[in-house]
Amino acid sequence: MRDDKMDLWEWGNSAANLVIGILLGWAADGLIGLTTTPFWPMAILIPLLFLGVVLFDRGFSALIDRFIMGGVKPSLTPRRKPLLRRLSLPVGLAIGFALSRLGIDLPFLGTV
Repeated sequence: MRDDKMDLWEWGNSAANLVIGILLGWAADGLIGLTTTPFWPMAILIPLLFLGVVLFDRGFSALIDRFIMGGVKPSLTPRRKPLLRRLSLPVGLAIGFALSRLGIDLPFLGTV
């Protein structure tokens, strides 16, 4: 069996990553549009708060892993992810940003 062959789980994961990328593209365009309004401090505060949550999560996860041994052990021979699965999130992000720039995001979000 080839390493880059995708099974059903990887197809589902790629589709989910594509949808998440599209939503993140719409959010990124909205955040960029926020910089030209009187609420521009929110465009600075939102990414900083998100970064704080990510750093807290990683730090807390590392703390838990240090004191609580066990859990799922990683494989000794990790399998390389297929190209489609690796590119689904960045492609979704580009599609979402492009759709938002074209104004196609409003009917999908229900904010007509």
